[in-house]
Amino acid sequence: EVVKNAVEAMIYDKGNSNFIGEVGERLELWVTIKKTVSMEGYYGYSTMHIMEDEDENIFVWTTSSKSMEEGAYVHLRGTVKDHKTFRNKAQTVLTRCTLVK
Repeated sequence: EVVKNAVEAMIYDKGNSNFIGEVGERLELWVTIKKTVSMEGYYGYSTMHIMEDEDENIFVWTTSSKSMEEGAYVHLRGTVKDHKTFRNKAQTVLTRCTLVK
């Protein structure tokens, strides 16, 4: 893990993303869907939504129930599940998300 993080730090720019909220905290956000990735796992198909707010913070939500269109700007409510670093960028992992009308 340490070697992987060191290599990623050399290859990828850090970017402006920060971890948002504390684990277990409920957040309400306006985000743009940057990318959707369809996956097949042990429990069937799911979609990973990679989202970004206007401050360039990155959020990730994986769900089997909904798929949103890339480029959509949505009002979302979700719970912080974890904070992870991927390719040297901070990502806030969300769970139990709902779209706010």
